[in-house]
Amino acid sequence: MAGTGKSYTINKICESLDAQNISYVKLAPTNKAALNIGGQTIHKAFGIKDGKCMQKKLQSLGKVGYVIIDEYSMITLQIYNMLLIL
Repeated sequence: MAGTGKSYTINKICESLDAQNISYVKLAPTNKAALNIGGQTIHKAFGIKDGKCMQKKLQSLGKVGYVIIDEYSMITLQIYNMLLIL
């Protein structure tokens, strides 16, 4: 729901993680949502092309402390299954 403070909350969480020196990545399913939180799209992070992800990108994401996803309800089952691999 627009205007409820989701991006603000995500940014506050990230400030807390920064203060604790904890690594994280901010992701979103669309460009607009990714821009709102200063992150990147899930497709770019996973290197997804033609429904397949690049293993090298997946391995680098596996080293991150937290994966923060805005607009989580908009991701597909295929993307969700990729996230479970992490």
